[in-house]
Amino acid sequence: MNDFPKTSPLLEQSGPFSPKNLMERWETLSRNLEDRMPRMPLLLPDLLLLSRSGTGRTQFLKLLTDFLLAHPNLMDFSGGAPYLEFRLNYCAPAAEFTEFTRFLSEMRHTAGFRGEFRGIVYLDIDEWADRFEEKHFVTFLEYLADNSDDWLLIFSVTDSITSPQQLSRLQAFLASCLRLEKVVLPVPTAKDLLRFAEQQLLSYRFTLSEEAKTVLLGSLGLLCESPYFDGYKSARLLCRDIVYVVCSTPDAVPGPLSGDDLRPFAPQSEYMQKMLVKLQAKRTIGF
Repeated sequence: MNDFPKTSPLLEQSGPFSPKNLMERWETLSRNLEDRMPRMPLLLPDLLLLSRSGTGRTQFLKLLTDFLLAHPNLMDFSGGAPYLEFRLNYCAPAAEFTEFTRFLSEMRHTAGFRGEFRGIVYLDIDEWADRFEEKHFVTFLEYLADNSDDWLLIFSVTDSITSPQQLSRLQAFLASCLRLEKVVLPVPTAKDLLRFAEQQLLSYRFTLSEEAKTVLLGSLGLLCESPYFDGYKSARLLCRDIVYVVCSTPDAVPGPLSGDDLRPFAPQSEYMQKMLVKLQAKRTIGF
């Protein structure tokens, strides 16, 4: 894939709606277009991204951006940034649609001094997942459809808060105005998180002994069993705390982290019990 990185955990999971499947098909598209017209309207379909908290939505957005920047014959980029992230808050039908005005303002800001934005528009539409037929959302969707040659639209929905039937209706509604494909970010397993954690720790020049991997896998498995599990977010926090504690120890030695180094983070440790409580508190408060 040209200069595109292939080490993301999101590219290690296969399936008809996986990021890996999408990018493999778009890689083929890019290769087959090389000998054809170099400048064409955007050929790529827009995306409906279904996921849960902590499954790598931000990773996916950055991964897709890097992929498209490495394949310039698939789409053009113009403006102060390659993508715009926007959470479309709900506005009742009888109220003024202030979110539309805010979106246009954000778009102008992202365009920068060039005055034009071409790139990825990532839209969190969770608050509209059960209200997509209301007039404000219809107006917004019509505006997006009129500009679909300039933007790759990603509609992000948390699938755990909406019924499968409603998600199917939403997909059909969006597809009535746009060329649309579905992408699903799978909930990571403990082994997925271990690979992610190894990459995170390696960025601090730490590797893991086999015993340390066993300890960490047990702790990550405990997180996966929690109904409040938030995926890569928890794994990233755990890695940062490991680095903090290890590097704060006076007798820390270079080399692979041992099982003893990770004992404070073992499944039955006080640290892990507190982490589980924090996860529940965050979900209850609504973060």
